[in-house]
Amino acid sequence: MKASFSSLSLLLLAALVLAGCSHPAQVQLLNGPPYVLYVLDVPAKFRNGTASMADVQAWAVAMLPSFPSQPPIPLDALQLEHIDIDGDTVGELFISFPPNGGTGGNDRMVFREGKSGFQYLGELWFGHVCRVAPDSSGRARVLTFSHGGGDVTSLALYVLQPDGFHEVARHMLKLADCATADGSAWLYQAFFETDTPPPEALRAVFGAAY
Repeated sequence: MKASFSSLSLLLLAALVLAGCSHPAQVQLLNGPPYVLYVLDVPAKFRNGTASMADVQAWAVAMLPSFPSQPPIPLDALQLEHIDIDGDTVGELFISFPPNGGTGGNDRMVFREGKSGFQYLGELWFGHVCRVAPDSSGRARVLTFSHGGGDVTSLALYVLQPDGFHEVARHMLKLADCATADGSAWLYQAFFETDTPPPEALRAVFGAAY
């Protein structure tokens, strides 16, 4: 009975996707550090893209506190940024609470704005983020930068899927190694002196995962 229920659930999910369901009821999140994987139940209005800006800010206030006893977040303390992650020249909305951040970065809730309102895309932790070329299936990808202490920067490649951002690969880049004149100095320039690292730099770091 359990197996048949699972099969039925998969069929229903497939039917919803084929019928144009904009977002599943749950989204996979990788919250960090310590990068704990968990599943978030997403309210209907955020799945179907009809949430208002007031809805978005109210949900962010409820979701962004880092621990249960943290005082409520005032609306005017939220940081709103627009960053284009899918190349349509329309920036997605990134919302964070700056006091929660550290040297490595901060959590951001990500939303896409459409004609009817906002749709929730997922959550990312980073100090800096940039868009890279879509994958072979045309799915949006982003590269995040997080300072890991000392001269180490964590580079993470994510792909945006229907159930949120999925980490494809992660690499700990030592700045001292790539800033030398031994032939790898171009990596420093590629990742830290350009707006978007070129494909050859991404392949050098992530290999076949890119």
